[in-house]
Amino acid sequence: MIEYCDYRLKTQKNDIGILLPDERQLLRKLALRVKEIAMRPSQSVKIDLWRKHNKLEKVRPMVLAFPEGAWRELIPYETLTIIDPFWRSYEYYLKRLIYRGERIHDDNVIEPIIEVPLVYSFSGWGMGVHTVFSKEERGAVRWEPAIKELKDVEKLKAPTIKIDEDITKRNVNAVAEILGDLLPAQENRFISIDTRLIGAISRMRGIDQLMLDMVDEPEWLHEVMSFMLQSTLKLIDHVEKVGNISSNDGNDYVGTGGVGYSDELRQKDAGDGKTSFKNCWGVSESQDYEMISPIMYDEFAVKYQIPMLEHYGLNCYGCCESLNKKFEI
Repeated sequence: MIEYCDYRLKTQKNDIGILLPDERQLLRKLALRVKEIAMRPSQSVKIDLWRKHNKLEKVRPMVLAFPEGAWRELIPYETLTIIDPFWRSYEYYLKRLIYRGERIHDDNVIEPIIEVPLVYSFSGWGMGVHTVFSKEERGAVRWEPAIKELKDVEKLKAPTIKIDEDITKRNVNAVAEILGDLLPAQENRFISIDTRLIGAISRMRGIDQLMLDMVDEPEWLHEVMSFMLQSTLKLIDHVEKVGNISSNDGNDYVGTGGVGYSDELRQKDAGDGKTSFKNCWGVSESQDYEMISPIMYDEFAVKYQIPMLEHYGLNCYGCCESLNKKFEI
């Protein structure tokens, strides 16, 4: 289900606590309502439109509405009733789907299943970025750069991934036991590798300083970006070999705002029966480089993005940045 719920994803590693009888009844009532919404004929119509849209066929404009931070106002956390964090996350998840189905009439698709995400984690680049939060609730944040001097880059480490199969299986079984007869529990094994290297280096170095580096220390910056690129390519290869990943060509959030339905990606056979990233959507953007010239954009962004995106069958590119002078690149 495309309805991204970070609260739900953050709780997947939690121990699963006791679900009280009335809480179980609530979850099942919510699941039944989701199922009713998912069985509407309009859902299959939207799926067909998304497939055509993603093949670049001319259809009506597709519309998605994402409340994002406003979910806290639409369904405040304090209105949730389940106590255990794991099950509370599914209460929140199902209520958001119902809110969408009853009040937000866009092209979001709701299917009669409940996806349980693969539990995995990335080690990061070995340099923690200190986040400074505003004193105002939900105010702006800023990042304290970790790479203050050029030599600090020596602390960079290639990221690794750790998949927790046991916890993933535990979660799938738990959800299936409570809700499986209403909404079949489906394990989603798609692994989103961070191919947005621009955002990562911007947070570690600081955007202002990074722009100065393009002029004052271009060779240094190219060395850093080359290391990050090669590390990511190795991670992609590693995940394909051991990850047993799912394709994100269904009701999956793709890019910076889209639905992944496609009848093209599954045709790209990996040859060994496993799904490879050639069966998946890739994504990248360069919104942190909005203010640089197309020439610099080509040199310091696209050069390091294309080798990663070539591993994917289809790609979605762009976010908040303007690309009107960069399409040819």
